[in-house]
Amino acid sequence: MNHLTRRSGFLQMLMSVALCLCVFGADAASGIVKAGSSPDGSTKKLSVPTPKASKKQNAYVKLSWKKVSGAEGYYIFRGTSTSWSQAVKIREIVGGTTRIFYDYSTTAGVKYRYWVCPYANGYYYNNTKKYATGVRKAQSAPTTPTTPTTPASPSGFYFSDYSGSRLGSSISLAVGATRTICLRNSSGQAVGASWYRSNSNLSDNRASTTESVLYLQIRGMAAGTTTLTAMHNGNSYTLSVTIGSGISGNGYHISGSSSVRYGSSARYSLYRNGQKVTGVTWSVGAYLRKVSVSAGTLTVTPLSRPVTSNSSAVHAYVNGSRVASMGIRVTR
Repeated sequence: MNHLTRRSGFLQMLMSVALCLCVFGADAASGIVKAGSSPDGSTKKLSVPTPKASKKQNAYVKLSWKKVSGAEGYYIFRGTSTSWSQAVKIREIVGGTTRIFYDYSTTAGVKYRYWVCPYANGYYYNNTKKYATGVRKAQSAPTTPTTPTTPASPSGFYFSDYSGSRLGSSISLAVGATRTICLRNSSGQAVGASWYRSNSNLSDNRASTTESVLYLQIRGMAAGTTTLTAMHNGNSYTLSVTIGSGISGNGYHISGSSSVRYGSSARYSLYRNGQKVTGVTWSVGAYLRKVSVSAGTLTVTPLSRPVTSNSSAVHAYVNGSRVASMGIRVTR
């Protein structure tokens, strides 16, 4: 009897420990579970890179790190102390190829610490001791654009998406959706530019594959219209951005990237009036394959390389009714 009692108490202790691991191992913001808490132990642990951060740039802190084999992407966390518990996730880099991040949302003179956490198969990995310290030297240019004094697109300059496809004078985004754009010259080369937005309908973050080319990554924050301005060599180039909500106009919208590269994965969640919706049923269109649905978040990856068309979509259903859809562009 005493043996059974001791065994029962031991099992209860194990269950309590497991419950604590589940509670404290989850990232509430992303729904991604931390390393070591894979329920079946099947997840292969990824190595954690030690990032490097710049301390001299005037407008940003540059963060870089070495490629991690097997990573589907990276989460970037930032804090103002060496305490991991105080760090906040500020960016997701989808895919394992981009390993440079430019943080323009910093305050001059403040010392920041950055952690780079690779993820794969729904789990991310961190080592709290592997962080980089970065300092932005001075304030950047004013955030209010100057009044354009030249034509909208002199000398053949135009906007394009990340893959190089030409954009017109306006684009559309859903609330929560993201888009990566850049400014190109008449030869099709992406050029460095300073970016401005006219109101708070958009959040923006700069990313780059080279020192000289700045790609602007924008996210729709609220329904309405805003203007993006790119400044290059003293000239202004403007792009009108319209932000719309779900297809039914009932407050639903899908959060996630509007483009995904072949071989990479992307995640999508449904929100209504700013609150994440649970109990969502998802369907996906051509070229996309459903990987998993966890806590209402859908993970997809392109099934094959686009041949004649690279247009696809994800659809969200609540109680059997489709409440929102989002167009997805598959890039090579």
